[in-house]
Amino acid sequence: MDRETWLNRLLASVLCCALPFLFCLGCGNAPASQGKPVAPANSSAATAPPLTADEVRITVDYSTDRKIEVVSVLWSEGLTVLDALALAKPLGIEIEVIGEGAGALLTEINGVKNEAGGEGTKNWIYYVNNNQATASAGIYALRPGDVIVWRFESYQ
Repeated sequence: MDRETWLNRLLASVLCCALPFLFCLGCGNAPASQGKPVAPANSSAATAPPLTADEVRITVDYSTDRKIEVVSVLWSEGLTVLDALALAKPLGIEIEVIGEGAGALLTEINGVKNEAGGEGTKNWIYYVNNNQATASAGIYALRPGDVIVWRFESYQ
C-alpha cells in the first residue's frame, strides 16, 4: 500500500471515530449521536411533529406493508445524508454501505437489501425535500430542516 492510500485510510478512520464525538459537543445532556425520535415507527412523515431549526428528518419507506420509520437527528455543519443515517443507528436504523465519499453506495436498511440491476428490481433511492438526489449520499451535504426520504423502489 502506498503512502497516499495509507494516509487516506488513516484520515477516514480518524474521521469516522471523531465525528460522533464532535456532534456531541455543545449538546448538553443529549448527545447528537443519539438523535431524537419525532414520531412512532408506524406513523407517516405527514403526521410527524415539525422539525426544530437544528434537525433533519429521516423517513424510511419500505414500499410494503412494513411500518414506515420516521426519526430526527441533530444537524451540524458538513452533515451528509449517510452521516445522518449513521446518527440514527441508536434509533433503530441499521445500514450497510460500500465505498465512501462520492463512491458510497447504501446497500441495505434494516435487513432490506438492494436487489441490484435489472428491470423491475428495487433498490434504496433517496430524496431530499421531495427531490430525487443526483449525488452520492456520502457527499450530499444537508441543511437544517432538510427532510430525507429513503424509498425501496424501482428506479424510474
